Amino acid sequence: MLTPSSAGSWAGPQVRTGCESRVIPLLQGRVHAGHITAEPYAPPISGTVLEVGAGTGTWVSVYAGFVGRSPRGGGPAVTRVLGVEPNAASQVALREAVAASGLEGVYEPVPCGIEHLAATGAVERGSVDCIVVNLVLCGIPEPQHNIKELYSYLKPGGRIYVHEHVAVNRGVAMWLYQGPSSLDRFSVPPLLLGSRHNPRKQSHHVSMLIAFRCRKLL
Repeated sequence: MLTPSSAGSWAGPQVRTGCESRVIPLLQGRVHAGHITAEPYAPPISGTVLEVGAGTGTWVSVYAGFVGRSPRGGGPAVTRVLGVEPNAASQVALREAVAASGLEGVYEPVPCGIEHLAATGAVERGSVDCIVVNLVLCGIPEPQHNIKELYSYLKPGGRIYVHEHVAVNRGVAMWLYQGPSSLDRFSVPPLLLGSRHNPRKQSHHVSMLIAFRCRKLL
């Protein structure tokens, strides 16, 4: 798991520019204890991948680097990506990003949220090799239930790759942004900040991801 290191990297339209240097190593398996490593520490993404919160396709082209050839570190390539995105307004841009990346037939947009994924028939439980969670935990309704749902789609030995912002306890500006009710108190629309994320909530959600995985391993 990795976390963004600066506010500019996880808020607004520059999110890929700010985070790409961390997200790509994460997907390559070059992360250990929250730090990027020179050589792979874990397997890279491969096989069937579930991208949670695909949005308008910001990260679609990254998957092209893992398709059709063994990614850095060896091992099997990505053969299929399911981009789960419930926002109807994002679907056109997402499909355009898929076409522009040459991933038609590999990357499949799934227009629903996690809670409705099983009903679509797009993917069976226990059939996914990897799940990518990239700055989207804020948008997951009923996080405890849906985090459990996510794990139900993984094959035995499947992997989850997490890149999320968590609470930072320094600076007045960050305190105002991250405070439990500061946005509501000052009536600041999240769109003005380019983000709907609440890092303190994300810290809790990431903890749930880890705790659930530990229970699965016991």
